Amino acid sequence: MILFVVVYLLAGPDSASVVAGCILAAKLFTLISFVLAASRFSLGDRLFVAWWLLASNMTLLLLKDLFLGQSVDVVGTGFSIEEQSFAVGAMLSMANIASTIAMIMLARAWPDSGLEAVATPSPRQRLLKLAVVPLAVLVFFLAMRENMHHLPPDLLRTIMLVVIPNVADLVCLSLIGPIALTAFWLRGGALSWPWALLALGNAFWLVWDLATSMSHLTGVAAEVLRLLALGYTGSAGLEQWWLLRRDSDSETRTGLA
Repeated sequence: MILFVVVYLLAGPDSASVVAGCILAAKLFTLISFVLAASRFSLGDRLFVAWWLLASNMTLLLLKDLFLGQSVDVVGTGFSIEEQSFAVGAMLSMANIASTIAMIMLARAWPDSGLEAVATPSPRQRLLKLAVVPLAVLVFFLAMRENMHHLPPDLLRTIMLVVIPNVADLVCLSLIGPIALTAFWLRGGALSWPWALLALGNAFWLVWDLATSMSHLTGVAAEVLRLLALGYTGSAGLEQWWLLRRDSDSETRTGLA
């Protein structure tokens, strides 16, 4: 993650190919991390499904970037505007739906485990769950206001390119509180780290959304925020894989002793 940021800063904001390469490398790192995390769970487990949904999200975003570009420009893609915008819309819709379901499952991991009944949230902790929601709603309305100026010509592409991505952002950003609270409840143990890193990664996405929407932030600062968001969410998957691999190795060594 730090390497991507350093390479980008050294290359400078005018090196478009290096910028695109850093973003693709960060997404590939994140995808591999999610797959590794999912591989430590049994088929059908809640967290197996959640990490694979996140991997599906990143796979679709990578395919979009590789074959359709990181923007909706049609230069050099070989597709017409209509073809590309439909393909981008379909990929973004599926990716956002997958990530939204995954984040809901990860945010519900602690309550659905039954342990929340043992450690009843205090009023302050309940407030933390909702603390980020106003900012998430602000991001939603800013993005919708911006999109209203250049809506696609038909309803289907409007839903795929505007409605689904923005609603997905609203839900995922609103879940920063519950995910951070899960990390808080698991504090004192290594298991808190995946949730803490996920919350931090989503927090950087929130800052990126606010900065690009309110101040139209571009260039170095915007890309660094995006790299940090990808890096921390990817690190969450890597940490989940490492923790469970370490525990598995420890059990194996104990059994052989």
